[in-house]
Amino acid sequence: MANIRRVLPQIRRLVKKELTISGVVKEGGTPVEGRTVVLFKRYTGEAGYVVKLVETRSQADGTYSFSFSASQNDKFLVLALPRNENFNAAVYDFVTGG
Repeated sequence: MANIRRVLPQIRRLVKKELTISGVVKEGGTPVEGRTVVLFKRYTGEAGYVVKLVETRSQADGTYSFSFSASQNDKFLVLALPRNENFNAAVYDFVTGG
């Protein structure tokens, strides 16, 4: 039985659940339509890196949403790109589902 107890926490970490990441893209405090928003999965460790999962565009009210399956411990990076150089990209890093 002692061996089973050690394995169970590892199995639980592999269980996927539905996750939604959403927000509002704003420029100068005003919600904006048509901005590209990109979702990346973050991998940490010695050679930390990100992998692009999907991209979307903000709606007329500035909203965007990503829905997908992920492990509770997965980490993500969300990048909202501006239309021009008058605004900086908005970066939300280490977003989690837990």
